[in-house]
Amino acid sequence: MKRITVIVGVLGAMSVLAGCSMSPGSASANPDTVTVTATGIGHATPDALQANLSIQSNAATTSSAQDQASQDAAKVIRALETGGVAKADITTSNVSVQPNMTTNGTIQTQSGYTASQSLTITLRDVATAGSLVSSAVAAAGNAVRVDNTMLIVTNPESASIKARQSAVSTARRQAQQYAQALGFTLGSVASVTEGATTPMPMLAATDNRVAGGPASVPIEPGTADVTVSVTISWHIN
Repeated sequence: MKRITVIVGVLGAMSVLAGCSMSPGSASANPDTVTVTATGIGHATPDALQANLSIQSNAATTSSAQDQASQDAAKVIRALETGGVAKADITTSNVSVQPNMTTNGTIQTQSGYTASQSLTITLRDVATAGSLVSSAVAAAGNAVRVDNTMLIVTNPESASIKARQSAVSTARRQAQQYAQALGFTLGSVASVTEGATTPMPMLAATDNRVAGGPASVPIEPGTADVTVSVTISWHIN
């Protein structure tokens, strides 16, 4: 069987002829094929913001530190729910208590405890996400920090369709180029395999300041890329 494999990158990357080999066997049982792998990109507008909020409290005992952190976390959660964030979109992602140590020369002394709670929130309206983040920060004052924010595409299917069409078009075009260069014609499609569909998250503006900052963190959604990889084999004549 003669099998020609071509790896093709999207955006006009050069195609490389990987190999051409003959295998024993019947042509009807093992028809000659050409196989091309290509990647396509589709663009989507992010429609949600994911943010990680940290709430910290310092106290002389573990219980006091935990209690204060829990109270502050409850204030943040109330502010988010008041702003319309669903309970399912608020997740406690970390709870910890660590001793605070001070060093004087070679001597370390414990000076209380720091309790931390982390919340991962999904805000499904980018237009109001900035004001919600600011309200959450203001609810517990200096105890709250915004660790990071990420713009995401919750439904990438439309962009995936465009990326898939682009990948198929690129694969067909490159297969036809090799058919012309090597003196064969393309027949029917023998097989199609799709790789992972990957929506690419985007970093958004991060405000690590505490309460007293701007009334609303500005969020610009921009565009995000969704990639689809396909491998297509054609019978060749």
